[in-house]
Amino acid sequence: MPEQDSIHQLQTEIQTLKIKDEFRTKELDALMKKLTETSGKLNALSENIGRLLAGQELHKTNDNEVRDELKILHTRIGELHDKMTVMVDKTEAKIDTDINMLFRKVESLEKWRWIVIGVVTALTFVIVHIVPKFLDN
Repeated sequence: MPEQDSIHQLQTEIQTLKIKDEFRTKELDALMKKLTETSGKLNALSENIGRLLAGQELHKTNDNEVRDELKILHTRIGELHDKMTVMVDKTEAKIDTDINMLFRKVESLEKWRWIVIGVVTALTFVIVHIVPKFLDN
């Protein structure tokens, strides 16, 4: 009987090992399922990261294009500002010249006015005071 006890003990151990093996198989299956899910999630995450990187690259390209265009616009605005400043300076100089010319003409007209007033006053004096004396004689 010791043999039978030993066989029975071995059978019990085999049954225990089978149960443990089934349990571990279930655990491994659950673990594999979780690994598969995790792998799927990592793949999805990797795809999202790839899309984000592509979007970022596109954004960088667009950003660089916009910056280049802004530099060109800034340069053009600067050139237009410089041209406008030159034109304003020329216009101011021309206006100053015209004002000075008009001022000289007005001064000349004022001088003539006073000359004419003086001549008319002198003629009036001569006509009123001196001519009657010559005519009375």
